[in-house]
Amino acid sequence: FSGCKGGGKSIIKREYDFSSTPIKTGVKDGFSYILYEDHSELIAYENATTAGEIAIPFEFEGKPVAVLGAEVFMGNDYIKSITIPDTVVSIGNYAFFRCSNLEKVVIPTSVERIGCDAFASTAWFNALDKEFEIVGNGVLIKYNGNDETVALPKSVKYISSAFKDNAIVSDIMFHSEVTGV
Repeated sequence: FSGCKGGGKSIIKREYDFSSTPIKTGVKDGFSYILYEDHSELIAYENATTAGEIAIPFEFEGKPVAVLGAEVFMGNDYIKSITIPDTVVSIGNYAFFRCSNLEKVVIPTSVERIGCDAFASTAWFNALDKEFEIVGNGVLIKYNGNDETVALPKSVKYISSAFKDNAIVSDIMFHSEVTGV
């Protein structure tokens, strides 16, 4: 399997209207965000030199944080721990990519989609060693097996970049509960 190119099929059951037009942008406590009619999206973290634990806010201006945007924390070596609120349903591509000191991640069951390499090159991701690493609401983020043919566990609902650059896997057996890749 190759890299994360192209838009995969995704049928996410969500309560937010992701087709709505942005209302405004803002910054609070170093978090830059976009407000939509029924939710908000975290798009940047301005306190790049803040060390330690970060708890992502539940809301901005009364709108729940539903999305962690692409590259929002990418390359921040000061973050050691991140707690994602249960309002979040989607984590963008490369959101925490190369946050090399990130050791602890709390992903709630509300998360239905995780983008390409969202946690790659972090201490946390590198330490994941189960054959199938499944987080959130059935998101397969890493495959550590060495089988050519892989039958996905029934608990998998969405596949992130779990098979990216895997030269061993040639076939994946999907089941009816998988709603996106």
